[in-house]
Amino acid sequence: MLLMRNYKFINGIKVFYFSSIKQLIENAISEDKILVAINSDKITYADNRLKKIINNNIGYTDGIGAVWALNQKGITNIIKISGSDLWLNFIKKFYTTKSFYLVGSKSVVIEKVVKKLRSDFKSINICGYRDGFINTIDEKDILIQDIKEKKPDFIFIATGSPKQEYLMEDIYKYYPKTMLGLGGSFDIYSGFNKRAPKLILYLNLEFLYRYIFNSVKFDRILIDFKFFLMLIFRKL
Repeated sequence: MLLMRNYKFINGIKVFYFSSIKQLIENAISEDKILVAINSDKITYADNRLKKIINNNIGYTDGIGAVWALNQKGITNIIKISGSDLWLNFIKKFYTTKSFYLVGSKSVVIEKVVKKLRSDFKSINICGYRDGFINTIDEKDILIQDIKEKKPDFIFIATGSPKQEYLMEDIYKYYPKTMLGLGGSFDIYSGFNKRAPKLILYLNLEFLYRYIFNSVKFDRILIDFKFFLMLIFRKL
């Protein structure tokens, strides 16, 4: 199988590479794994728990930095696969036949996301959803029980990293189905945040757009700077 061989380790993290979103989706549904978006942040600072989650599942090239790092290792003809695109590709492919469960962002955002999905995909089966503010063990247990009862085919978690990966791991222990960690994708789809223009995406400069327009914290900029130094000096 493709997943047995098409990966490289970057700074201790197993990163799978694909030539298309279709190829990633086909592998994902055959494995029923957690899909983790790999970017410069995770490559640089993932803790041991997060690394273990990634290495036991499917880490894919969400950030251009991950693509560049693979290129440096001799892997070409691969693409950057944004989580903001990936989850919608799952929906477009399966909305008439599969069910979905959504967790993430603020209540006003997730409500708008569900409303927009039901408008854009008329027969979509969203069997459950809630905001991403899960602050107690009881709340998490209630969520897991609800997922077990409703049996969704796909679960989308958008609570930011590494919180979303930890939550997906906890859910997966009781309900091992395909899950995607989506970061701020719900905020973009709902219109609360803007995505970079197509030209910026084409030029792989989305990270610069986020710095300017999405109020990226200075600590995140320093992480990216450290990653690029590691890339330049081949420390990955």
